[in-house]
This record gives sequence, structure tokens and C-alpha cells, in this order.
Amino acid sequence: MKKAFLLVSSLIFVSSLSLFSEKNSFLENEAGEFKMTLLLESEHPTIKEYEIEFWKEVENKKSVELPIQKILKPGRNVLVAPPSYHFFRVRAIALWNVRGYFTEFYPIKRYPLEKEAASVKTLDVPRPSPISNLFIKIGNETGKEDLFLASKLFSFKDQMGKQSSIFYRFGKMNWQKWNEEDIQIPEDGEYKLEYYGIDVLGNKEGVKQITFFSDSTPPVSAISFASEQFVHPHFLFVPGDFNLNLLAYDSGSGVDRIFYRVGCELPLRSEWIIFSQSLRLKDIQVPNCKEKIFFEYFARDKIGNSESQNIKEIHLSIVNGN
Repeated sequence: MKKAFLLVSSLIFVSSLSLFSEKNSFLENEAGEFKMTLLLESEHPTIKEYEIEFWKEVENKKSVELPIQKILKPGRNVLVAPPSYHFFRVRAIALWNVRGYFTEFYPIKRYPLEKEAASVKTLDVPRPSPISNLFIKIGNETGKEDLFLASKLFSFKDQMGKQSSIFYRFGKMNWQKWNEEDIQIPEDGEYKLEYYGIDVLGNKEGVKQITFFSDSTPPVSAISFASEQFVHPHFLFVPGDFNLNLLAYDSGSGVDRIFYRVGCELPLRSEWIIFSQSLRLKDIQVPNCKEKIFFEYFARDKIGNSESQNIKEIHLSIVNGN
């Protein structure tokens, strides 16, 4: 389990908004696809992975398009740029699933091999800015930001010497002397922590306090239909013109995204797609599936908690009215 530290006499705020180098080249093949090579920075200790999105058109307020999303590890990556997609953007993801901002949209320039060489481009991508190794900032409904604990276990880091003492309390509880063991937050909720240190000469620093939230509970998602359906514990019967919605609820940090994918047989190996709007049957139909499709989905909250993946079986003979 992850553990983080509180520093007595000061909390460390690590702000990292800097650049990374990305080299971008394309290679056309006979199928009309293009291989894309990205060199993503791998030296920064807080960066866990990168997220790239492919778009057919530049996103705007009227966009209803679902982008193709891929998660990439730091370092060199070779992937295929889909033939019908013309733009891409990238953002960095730090430890504890703190996300930076996306770059602007960049065009995918598809160069014929015999006419022009592949291009190399350097993009500037902001890194996310977690606060020390303990808290994550998340915006709330009022437009302000709340602090969420990155782990249920944390400790104090004594900067006053081995002979000093550290005292702490939650809310109006009695003061406790820290015994140098991990402190565990028992359950989700809001906490007010106060703490101070006393050195070997009896000098006492001022009491510090911080209010934060703990959230280790994943969200819960469900399928919703605009039309009538018959629900079996393992599969669904729905009319051919049905609209499918995915809903999710999270009582802590809030729902970040809902993901889904479809396929003909289990286990599904297709790419996860970010859900953004109601789906029609033709939007999720898989051409090679003759009798049924499997629809898999899950939700993730803003602190990084993901629920277990849900799977529903949809029978196409019933759907198509055959």
C-alpha cells in the first residue's frame, strides 16, 4: 500500500509545469494506415504514463465525436494513427492519476513515402502538479479545490532531530504523541488534522492544520435505456432502435470518466473508448459478430479509483427483430 509523509515545520509543495520532447513521424503502409513514433519523456519521477487522443475533427462545443484514446508508457512508443482521423493531442498523467492539461490539437500529416520524408516535431506538454506526495487537488462544484489524500496510510517526517516529539489530533480529539508508526485513515470522509513538533530543548513550533478528504471507494456505473427492455442476469433483450446510456455515481472525489468496449467473444481485447453521449446500436455494432455482442464498461473517479469491469451480453437476433 502506498504511504506518504507530512513534514513537520513545513509541507512540501512540488510544482512541476515543464516541457517534454516528443518526436512524431509517420510511415504509410498498403492499408492506408500510418505508424506514429512518439518519444515521451521518461526521466521525470512523477510521470506515470501519457494519454493520447485521435480526433477526426478539432473538438469544439458542438462536437459529438468520440475520440480514440490510448494510454502510453514513458519512452519510445510506436502506434498506428487511424486512417480517418486527422488530429491528435497528448497529456501527461502523474502518480496517483493526477492529470495535466492536453496540448493543442496537432494535424496528422500523412506524407506519401515517394514524395516527402517523415516529419519530426517537438511539442510542449504541461506536466500535472500534485502537492507533495500526499495530497491531490480536485475542483469541486463551487469552483474551488479540495485536497484529497493520495493514500490511507501516511507518516510524519521529522525535520527537528531524532530526539524531538510530534503530536497530532483529528478534529476535537485528544492530542496524541506520534509513535513513528504509520497512521491509517479508517474510512472515507472529511478530516481536519492538526499537528506540531517539540524539539529536545522543549521549543514548540506553532500548530499547523489542514483539512482534507479521504476517498478509496470506486464509483458505481450502470446501463440505462430510453426504451423498454428485458433484463436477464447475464444478457439483455432490447429493440433494434434502442439508445444506450452509461451512468455513474461517486460520493467522494466525483466521477472522472466512464469507459466501454465491445466484441464478439470473451475476453474482449479491443481498445477502451471514453463514453460521452447516448449510443445507438449501429454505434456499437461489430461487423463480425453474428449472434451476439459483449458490452463491457466501468467508471473511474477523479482520485483514480476504478470499479470492477461490468459485462453485459446483447443478443443480436432479438435486437434486429429476426
